[in-house]
Amino acid sequence: MYLIGLTGGIATGKSTVCKLFAEHGVPVIDADKLARQGYQFIILDLPLLFESGIVLPYLHRVVVVSCDDETQLQRLMTRNGYSKEAALQRIKAQMPLAEKCNKATDIINNSDSAQKTKEQVLNLHKQFLESNMHWKIRGIVLGIVTLVIGLLAIAISAKFQ
Repeated sequence: MYLIGLTGGIATGKSTVCKLFAEHGVPVIDADKLARQGYQFIILDLPLLFESGIVLPYLHRVVVVSCDDETQLQRLMTRNGYSKEAALQRIKAQMPLAEKCNKATDIINNSDSAQKTKEQVLNLHKQFLESNMHWKIRGIVLGIVTLVIGLLAIAISAKFQ
């Protein structure tokens, strides 16, 4: 999978084009809609995040969901109906969980009860909400927009003098 940016000027039909792509089964993430709804952060479910490396440079944090080897093996065999050998082969085809955990900013250990997993998610959620990262990003974007507008004003002013 690869990412495609779609942009255009105001009232050029970006929403119409997005709807047309969606009609062809293409997932469309409307960043403008997300921004208007005021989300501080969003979670992207990316199973091969480290393996592909495509989105990694754009993420502020990376949460790895991990579990012990036996739990992972049993879950995969049960979920997909795989034999032990087939399940092990699929697991070994991916980057080892220990390596993913070493690259993560946050880890959720999902080996235990559902309640313990919920507690870990709640703690991370609280950390994410307390983070000021969204304000930093908005400040950077505002600074860039201000700079561009200022440069355009200077260029226009110079052109008419």
